[in-house]
Amino acid sequence: MENRICKRENCNNPVIGKKKYCSKECYWSDKKGKESPFKGKKHTEEALNKIREARAKQIFSEESKIKKRNSMKGHKVSIETKEKIRKGNIGKFVSIETKKKQAKVKKGKKRELFTKEHRQKIGKANTGENNGNWNNGSSFEIYPQEFNKEFKQFIKNRDFNVCQTPNCMNTENLCIHHIDYNKKNNSLENFITLCNSCHSKTNFNRNYWKKFYNEILNIYL
Repeated sequence: MENRICKRENCNNPVIGKKKYCSKECYWSDKKGKESPFKGKKHTEEALNKIREARAKQIFSEESKIKKRNSMKGHKVSIETKEKIRKGNIGKFVSIETKKKQAKVKKGKKRELFTKEHRQKIGKANTGENNGNWNNGSSFEIYPQEFNKEFKQFIKNRDFNVCQTPNCMNTENLCIHHIDYNKKNNSLENFITLCNSCHSKTNFNRNYWKKFYNEILNIYL
């Protein structure tokens, strides 16, 4: 079947925007009469870094942003794509530098830009099995009877009532963390004292934190 843009027969390449040719391959084949020299080639790491730097410096006008938003309206992501994204995010560790960059991007954005209904939709879309940190509902499991106030205080005293994360040393808002995330495992080697801030970080990249706090605990147990 002939492509309506580049007029090549049996062209399976998609038409890109309003360009005369749908791809570099079509351009070289139709205009130059030979195979594209770019076919099968990949960008070098240096070239990729240059592209990243150029994109990082790009500043988009408000008109461009509005056009982009309008083009995405009504666009729905399939369940298969959502599942791929969810699986791809499991176990990912976000560096502090990346978090700072994300914070800068979000800084200045007004909450009023999103309506209450919009926020509720986002909340529902990221709850339960749709959330990248979903762990088969382990947060709804009931703690055993022996995991009581006396036991928690015993672990805190053992850890000198200080958050055991290096360079934290917080003595306030302390809590007890299950290193292997198993609520039924109440062996002393499975507990460590953390502050609320450090404890909240353990919900992400669980394999990393398991190894991290096990190594710390092995130093003095």
